[in-house]
Amino acid sequence: MLDLSVIVPAYNEAARLPATLDVLEEHLGGGGWTTEIIVVDDGSTDETRGAVQGRPTSRVPVGVVTLPLNRGKGKAVATGVAASRGRVVAFIDADLPYTLANLDHAVGVVVRGEADAALGARDLDESSYDPSYPLVRQIAGRSYAALIRLTLGLPFGDTQCGLKSFEGELARRLFPMLTIDGYGFDVELAYLVCSRGYRIARFPVTLSHRHDSRVRLVRDSIRMFGDLWRVRRNERRGTYGPFAPLVPAEGPRHNLAS
Repeated sequence: MLDLSVIVPAYNEAARLPATLDVLEEHLGGGGWTTEIIVVDDGSTDETRGAVQGRPTSRVPVGVVTLPLNRGKGKAVATGVAASRGRVVAFIDADLPYTLANLDHAVGVVVRGEADAALGARDLDESSYDPSYPLVRQIAGRSYAALIRLTLGLPFGDTQCGLKSFEGELARRLFPMLTIDGYGFDVELAYLVCSRGYRIARFPVTLSHRHDSRVRLVRDSIRMFGDLWRVRRNERRGTYGPFAPLVPAEGPRHNLAS
């Protein structure tokens, strides 16, 4: 088994992927971990798959999994997790909006056994902020965070940061349970981790550049608000079902039942 699997969901990223993978390969190749990078082509209509397949061999193997149709970021990440072999599984957006030091931190927290899941948290005071982010999106984001707390009882509101890492066994157990294929998968994932009492470490993130969000404000916001009620309904109906926890370890836990 490898030490680390890094999942990169990609939709029409042929132009951006070569530089992204160059940076990731160079960085991860010197990290002292046995690592794989898995790009998930989410039904792209450009040469995303070819941009990965045409790469020369490096110290860090890069593979590509292709979905025949565009299913959404959640489905892409879940597909990558299913193909992963790492003791730790992380995922990050294809434009690398956060620093590689943030990625190292996310992985290190899980490697050291300090948490079962490490979630990037843009709402922490130490996190950097993009002042060019449109006001209407800021308001929508804050409203969504408040509703997450109210609807699902989570102890934090920012679930949507695109940098997260998990103990590999936990990732491969949780992701098949997800019912949301789109951007709302993050909140469903955070809910499952929290509600089952797994140890969570939230960490500040630093923007490496302005992140070009592909969220369509009106349509995707309506869908994501609806996803909150879907998660709540799933829990009430027993959709997620019981599942055994990981071997208990020392450390603080977020547990909604407590």
